[in-house]
Amino acid sequence: MPSVLLRYFKPDELASTKPKTSWVADVNYQLASKYGLPVNGANTASKQALANKDITRGNFARILASMHHDRTVSQQEAIQFLRDYGVTSAKTDKVFMPTSSLTRAHAVAFLHRYEQTFNN
Repeated sequence: MPSVLLRYFKPDELASTKPKTSWVADVNYQLASKYGLPVNGANTASKQALANKDITRGNFARILASMHHDRTVSQQEAIQFLRDYGVTSAKTDKVFMPTSSLTRAHAVAFLHRYEQTFNN
């Protein structure tokens, strides 16, 4: 999932960064590391398998808010950021379901609302 947010926030850097390994997600995780994004996978053999696991709604919120703020934020801060700007309508963490897997539909909805809020 960091690839979607990197394409949105850092498209030129994503396109111009050269992979250091043959792993297909190498560049994504190079940039995730560079920006301190809270991702589960990494450019190590032991962590590459984690890159294929589902991302939680809470972790997606953290990555989105971290990219927005140019610093790593906590999950609570990220969810509050989404609430404050109407990127989510969930009024509580229980309703937001931070430990649930993020669906494509949720990712699209969050990015659409983010775009409407910050780039209109």
